Amino acid sequence: MPFPRRLALGIAKALTLMFWWLVLLNLLSPFPKPFSAWLTLAGAGLLALHLGEAVVFNKRLQRRSHRWLDRLQILVLGIFHVQSLPAEALPAQD
Repeated sequence: MPFPRRLALGIAKALTLMFWWLVLLNLLSPFPKPFSAWLTLAGAGLLALHLGEAVVFNKRLQRRSHRWLDRLQILVLGIFHVQSLPAEALPAQD
């Protein structure tokens, strides 16, 4: 993977982790309205999207040695984790 792409994926993963940190912080100590509701809604939407990605890529992860860790990382980081996997780790779907 070329360096600029790896750097971009690293930045995207860091921003995604910061977003999840804000969602968790909002759940523990709610932000002022309407930010609290919007952040909770965005977190629920992103979690639903990442659950969908985990379902879509589930079959393709069967050959991975740490497939449960990969699934967890897809739930947290989404497509950014999938893009960071080696190409041979994700064979084409039948």
